[in-house]
Amino acid sequence: MRLPFLIAVVFVAACGGATSETAFGTWTPPLVASPEVDALERQMWRRVNADRARAGKSALDYDARLSDVARAHSLDMRDHGFFDHVSPHTGDLERRLDVAGYLALEMRENLALAPTVDRAEDNLLKSPGHHANIMADEVTHVGIGIVQSDRGLFATQVFARPAKVQSPAEVEAAVRKRFASLPRAVPLQVDLRLEEMAADELEDLPAVVPAKAAIMVGRSVVGQLEHDEDNPFGAVAVAVQSVFGGDDFEPPDSASAPRSRFYGLAVGEGHDDRGRPRVRVLVLVAQPR
Repeated sequence: MRLPFLIAVVFVAACGGATSETAFGTWTPPLVASPEVDALERQMWRRVNADRARAGKSALDYDARLSDVARAHSLDMRDHGFFDHVSPHTGDLERRLDVAGYLALEMRENLALAPTVDRAEDNLLKSPGHHANIMADEVTHVGIGIVQSDRGLFATQVFARPAKVQSPAEVEAAVRKRFASLPRAVPLQVDLRLEEMAADELEDLPAVVPAKAAIMVGRSVVGQLEHDEDNPFGAVAVAVQSVFGGDDFEPPDSASAPRSRFYGLAVGEGHDDRGRPRVRVLVLVAQPR
């Protein structure tokens, strides 16, 4: 029996373009801070938080991993004679965090060259863009990387809101909780047939979820159901997402549709095209015939 229609909905996490030079988490910090430099870096961290406090902003946690990335960029600039957010050797901040194995939902960077920490911070606060980074509400952590030179202190500030990738089991539990809490007159029911189909379809998808994943899955589901005389579904919607955790999952519109009654879910490990870990979520939502 041919299905009346099939809705294909795709939600895929945005990710940067692949690059052969980028390997997630393969980087080793080239420079460990001496006690003197560590004191300067933490002095700047305290100054950043003092400036934020005066503006009514919350304090940022000190992140040693971000400091390693920041310090490496300061060293790169000093030793290779440039002053820019994009390095000819390590690329931009996003790529530097990638190779350091640091997952961030938000990232920002300030650069300064000045004789002292306070002079560097004063100069940054005078610049609207740098000031906005220091005062940003979207970040929770900061790392400071300072390298000394004859010209003064090369200082890099890296601001971030780190992300934590949950396990597939944690994501599955969160997604099922989201489905159970949808404002529906009749709650969606888990359908074992849809669960099995979702698991089979997810197994066939690559670790990097393609942009047309929902369309691919939709065609496969139609092929299986339209020749099944016992098919109980009148329409099936497909949603595919690539997420850090369950809180990132967005239930598709089909899950709130009044005629939708059943769903099946499959969850598995994956990554994006830059090698950053993700969790793949595939959902089938069905209406009865």
